[in-house]
Amino acid sequence: MRILKFILSSFLLISVSMLTISCGDDSPMVPVEEVDENVRANDKIEGEWRVTSLRIDGTEYIGWLFQKVTMEFDPDKDAASGETTWEYIDDDGSVSIEDFTYVIKNDGEDIVLEGSSFDLKVTSSSLEMEGNLDGYYYEIRAE
Repeated sequence: MRILKFILSSFLLISVSMLTISCGDDSPMVPVEEVDENVRANDKIEGEWRVTSLRIDGTEYIGWLFQKVTMEFDPDKDAASGETTWEYIDDDGSVSIEDFTYVIKNDGEDIVLEGSSFDLKVTSSSLEMEGNLDGYYYEIRAE
């Protein structure tokens, strides 16, 4: 009987020790939130951007037709869409302003402005857009 008690006590002690050791290093379960790349790109695009290059069908328009072009993006909260205002200062100093709505698609790689799709590359300090609009190919670089 003593041997049986010893075996059961030993078994119980070993089981409790293993349970304590195996559970001690487990990290708590933290819910993982999925990141929508379109919303992430929209967060990056927010703010005012100074256009450094505006090429239409290969012809550069900054410094020739336009003195300055700025784009300001105002994203909708927690969405992949928003509004943008573009301001053009012509070579004679006159100012033109255009407003668009936009949607970011394809994991943050495309931006659709008023129905026209552009390839989009955006970092914290640079913005690039390329695509066709009204039969012309646009290449836009901004900081």
